[in-house]
Amino acid sequence: MGSLGFIWKSLFRRKVRAILTMASLVTAFLLLVLLRSVGVVFEAGEDFANVHRLSVSSKFSVIDSLPKSHVRKVEQVEGGKTVTHMNWFGGAYQDPYNMVMTFAVDPSSYFDVYPENEISAEHHEAFNASKTGMVAPRRIAERYGWQVGDRVPLLSTIFQYQDSSMGWQFDLVGLFDPENEFGDVVLIRHDYFDEGWIHGGDEAIGRIGVVLEDPDRAREIAKEIDSLFENTSDPTRTATEAEFARQWLAQIGNISLMVNGVLGAVFFTMLLLAGNTMMQGLRERTPEFGVVKTLGFTNARLFAYVLGESLLLVTMSAVVGVALGTQVVGFLVIALVGDMPPMLQSWGTVLLAGVVAVGFSVLVGLFPSITAARLQIVDALRAR
Repeated sequence: MGSLGFIWKSLFRRKVRAILTMASLVTAFLLLVLLRSVGVVFEAGEDFANVHRLSVSSKFSVIDSLPKSHVRKVEQVEGGKTVTHMNWFGGAYQDPYNMVMTFAVDPSSYFDVYPENEISAEHHEAFNASKTGMVAPRRIAERYGWQVGDRVPLLSTIFQYQDSSMGWQFDLVGLFDPENEFGDVVLIRHDYFDEGWIHGGDEAIGRIGVVLEDPDRAREIAKEIDSLFENTSDPTRTATEAEFARQWLAQIGNISLMVNGVLGAVFFTMLLLAGNTMMQGLRERTPEFGVVKTLGFTNARLFAYVLGESLLLVTMSAVVGVALGTQVVGFLVIALVGDMPPMLQSWGTVLLAGVVAVGFSVLVGLFPSITAARLQIVDALRAR
């Protein structure tokens, strides 16, 4: 029997106990993948935000609107290269709970301010030409089976259409390719949105985006913009997109800290469970360790065997848990979009699971390994 076979036999000496312990560890690593797939969204949100752009919103709340006249004044500020405006629309497809993140934008300037959303000249021109036009990320269109030329109905529980219904009709005139998943937002025209909304017509906007000529002057330009509206009924708060993202995430709460706290509690419990399993196995096999030492097993070899048993127990559980978690995340992202927190699969999560598995194996197996290696033959045989 080889070394691996010996370790395998030792691990499954008590099959029920080993399987139950592995099932618990699989669940822990499954939770790690699921929870970190939520946490990584909130951590990555800031990383994808741009420090070369300013975001201008209401001073009081991001949900408050601004008059469209603010755009013309911001355009006159020196240091701003390109300016656009947008408004949150919400949006749901076929079912109110099937959310499709949608923004009403200025079609002529939006893609100049957000060039990371790549769109062909043909589709951009069509968006400019069609008042009821809509452009969608290619991933979203493939998910719902949309084709260019389709008439797409969207619901909005906030912005009702003129006929007092929640239904809006848009013509899908183009597709674009965002740089990352955070750009997966459907775009409609702001002028059509403003005219079609039952309470519209006042040319209110939600936010202004400004591309900076010199990012080093971001703070100076932000103060200058805010000073323009300081004594008006609609004061503004201007910050870089990165700062805006941090402020927005701070309102939600420290999701990453909460996720890591839950995972810490889960793995601490699993550490006690797996450690107890290993120590039980050590006590039951103490006489056997005395026998194998009599047959010539060195302390180092016995240490390696017991530690290898811990590594096998945890790493097998980690592989199964991560594989299962990846499949579950993929299913949830596709099947339950809009009904759940945002999730993002990341190789960083897989790498983290690997590091946790190795470190966990060492913590669980180190004490039993040292104890087994230091056993005296006579004392081990007396334990029978």
